[in-house]
Amino acid sequence: MEEWLADRHVTISQLRDAITHHSGRGRRGVGVLRQVLAQRVLVDAVADSGVEALLATVLVHRGVAPPTHHHLVDGVRAELDYAYPAQRIAIEVDGYRVHLRSRETFEHDRHRHNELEIAGWRVLRFTSHALHQHPDRVADQVTRMLANTPTPASPTPF
Repeated sequence: MEEWLADRHVTISQLRDAITHHSGRGRRGVGVLRQVLAQRVLVDAVADSGVEALLATVLVHRGVAPPTHHHLVDGVRAELDYAYPAQRIAIEVDGYRVHLRSRETFEHDRHRHNELEIAGWRVLRFTSHALHQHPDRVADQVTRMLANTPTPASPTPF
């Protein structure tokens, strides 16, 4: 479902309409779809990929505070997959198809990462393999990064 949403084959509204249309008609799967949508961590937001959506699910189901989805960073012209803006923690999901599709994309990703670091952001990167095979390790790393990153205090007025 997440891949179909990400690829814009279907919308959340269309899925809800299908549930309404087919409810009570003995159609198998309606209850499952209703439950999947009700438990969806991103609620109505649509991720850029199924793996990006999986990251939010991994974190929330392991008790990690939900990050901001698709956070825009001023001054860097970057949209982060996820972020904890107050702590300046960026979380990126690196898919092989997207991030290695061309030399230009690969180079742009390195430049963007450096600009985020210069702007004071700390960046965590996770792959599909890590999210599927080592979700506890992913959640642990995000938890430790949050614990080791103080929230910047407001400037003291003079």
